[in-house]
Amino acid sequence: MSFTLLKIAALSTLLMHHLFLPFVVIAVISRLGLLILIRTYDFRSSFVSQLHTNLRLFPLVLVIGLFGALGFYLLSWNIFLLFGVGGLTAFLLSSFAKKGLGFINGDVLGMSLEGSELMLILTVLLVWY
Repeated sequence: MSFTLLKIAALSTLLMHHLFLPFVVIAVISRLGLLILIRTYDFRSSFVSQLHTNLRLFPLVLVIGLFGALGFYLLSWNIFLLFGVGGLTAFLLSSFAKKGLGFINGDVLGMSLEGSELMLILTVLLVWY
């Protein structure tokens, strides 16, 4: 419950200060982090395992490049900070969960998505506000 309230408060603060473009970029970067995690790990979930099998490297790199260019157009050089924070947070959270659980499933992906979004929101609030 407290994590939900923390995320709602952070999102409200972000939108209250009219930081709409970083909000869009945060949503994109956190989802790209999920795709990278899906490509990196093996999963116990049959759906995610099938997605892992069918996710090719070239389209993933192409999508990251296109959205990186869009993010650079919207936020300039700050996009690199957000890519770094988002990727590092998603990877650290998933590796801690894998170490604790011994495996990764869809719940771990959801946890890393929520955690990386919260860290990205806090980073934007610290840098822009």
